[in-house]
Amino acid sequence: MEEHNIIYEGQPIVSGLFNVKQFQSSFSKDLLDMEEDEELAQFPLDLSVDELIIISKQQKIQEEIKRELERREKDDRYDQSEQMRKRAETHLISMRVYFTEEIRKQNKEINYLASALQVSDSNNSLDKVKDDEVILSVAIYHPTKHYKLQEFLVLGSQPLSALKDRIYCLSDNFYSLLDRKSGYFFIENTFYNDLRSPDAIDYSQKIIQWVNEEERFTQPGLGIYSSKSMDHTLFRDLDIRIGTQYFYIHQGDCTHIISFTDLRMIHGLDNFSRSSYPLQTFQNKIRKKRCCICDIYPAKRMTLNDKVAPENPSFFCDNCFQPLHYSCDNQLLFGDFEVYPYHHD
Repeated sequence: MEEHNIIYEGQPIVSGLFNVKQFQSSFSKDLLDMEEDEELAQFPLDLSVDELIIISKQQKIQEEIKRELERREKDDRYDQSEQMRKRAETHLISMRVYFTEEIRKQNKEINYLASALQVSDSNNSLDKVKDDEVILSVAIYHPTKHYKLQEFLVLGSQPLSALKDRIYCLSDNFYSLLDRKSGYFFIENTFYNDLRSPDAIDYSQKIIQWVNEEERFTQPGLGIYSSKSMDHTLFRDLDIRIGTQYFYIHQGDCTHIISFTDLRMIHGLDNFSRSSYPLQTFQNKIRKKRCCICDIYPAKRMTLNDKVAPENPSFFCDNCFQPLHYSCDNQLLFGDFEVYPYHHD
């Protein structure tokens, strides 16, 4: 499969390939080295994050110009410094306009998650997350429109199947009666299959077989693939690239792009209750159509070729659908139309 990169402001931001477990052990070692560092011990213990200052590009430019003007004034070059200052002010104005336009052009993602991230100290020692735990942030995108749907924080000690069980997709509602539990993550040329159900299908088997036939793996965009169990693979066992687009496939051919957007160690502001993870941090807006009759309640049913409907297709709430299509004794008035459950767009 071909590798894709997420694009931010025209440039791909992708890290190199690394192992999550190696990152965790390396970070823990660095912390131990820092504790033994005598120079760090000289710093005051009452340092606060609130005292940190992030300097913007505009502020940096202003500081550089200020220093330059002071130097030129000391050299008794007032005329040149005045011209420099005027040119600098003009440049800063144009820079401010440029950055304002860039921010205005960006599509801002609005988080519709009902509850914000909560810090929780678990009283149960078995449920408490260890202090050396690694946390990954994973974003899931729409299968066709490719905007971000959800984002989760997962623990390195959790299996990939824990994330799969939290991903919401409309196609799961459509095929709920078929009880399709199969699916896989495709990460760095490895298929991680969900084979927990006895009726699960290994989607990757035929793909790997086809690629190996006639050495097709030598062709551009293909490679030597392997497969593993999703339920037996922990996130810390993965080799990943931050920012690279991987795939989540379920319900036969419903394909989502997923991406690891962050990797870090757990800290004091995180939720230390293991049962809270995967912890959702982002939810895009779920758009629902309103009933075409009352225009008040959200639609629950969609009809096609419905002669009493104002348009085709039409969307009804339960309160309006029942009296228009059924008699008082609950008998269907006419049957020459199609009706389907409606969840959302």
